Amino acid sequence: MDDPELARIRAQRMATLQAKAGGGGGGRGGGGSERDGEEAERRQQEQEMAKNSILSQALDQAARARLNTLALAKPEKGQMIENLILRMATSGQLRGKMSEQELIGLLEQVSEKSKVTTTVKFDHHWGKMSEQELIGLLEQVSKKSKVTTTAKFDRRRAALDSDDDDF
Repeated sequence: MDDPELARIRAQRMATLQAKAGGGGGGRGGGGSERDGEEAERRQQEQEMAKNSILSQALDQAARARLNTLALAKPEKGQMIENLILRMATSGQLRGKMSEQELIGLLEQVSEKSKVTTTVKFDHHWGKMSEQELIGLLEQVSKKSKVTTTAKFDRRRAALDSDDDDF
């Protein structure tokens, strides 16, 4: 990944970061904020172009297409994976272009690290819901929160309950 275009992009990025850090002055009146807005927009476009250039060098076409699809379906996750690939590319962790299978492996690793599981223990003795009602409720919550939810039923205490109307 040591080609001249990547070096040029890195130099541009460093120059924009230095300009951003050192260029805090310039409040000369009403036109200054308009120029600042245009400057910020121009910098953002340059950063986006640099990011796309690095991603096109780091990923093959199939992997790039998969990443774009992911970014459309799940923008937060797509942004997180893009940033991870950018860090890997700029730090030299990538030897060549990442294939689609390597990207899938990276996605699986990230998914495993960020998986959240919630367990709900339902004591049938205290609840007034049937098991099917509770399972339906948990499925609705899981769909909305995108979290894996499991339920455990404690039937031992329910067996001691003589006034259980469910059976």
